[in-house]
Amino acid sequence: MTAFTDFADNTKDISVMIGVALAFLALSSLSKNLIGGYGKLIQFIATLVMMYASLMFLKNIHTIFTVTPDIMYSPEHALYKKNIFAGCLLCVILFVLVVYSTYTVFY
Repeated sequence: MTAFTDFADNTKDISVMIGVALAFLALSSLSKNLIGGYGKLIQFIATLVMMYASLMFLKNIHTIFTVTPDIMYSPEHALYKKNIFAGCLLCVILFVLVVYSTYTVFY
């Protein structure tokens, strides 16, 4: 197994966690009248799951840069560069979503 297949396998698991957390965030915000006070609790738990998934994703990206430091300049890694840059952008977006969701839970 190469570092890239490990990156892809770990990204699959993290994507499932992100999807579940987004589903719970959508559920808690769309059905506030039905679930009442539990909406904030569900939103907080989903935010924690999203934060954990974001940190795991960031760790996965850090690992790929550590294992293959020449990934930015090596032409044989050109296929993987876009995926890794998209992962970095997704990490930033998830951290913004976590901050916003945490803000809406407490204020």
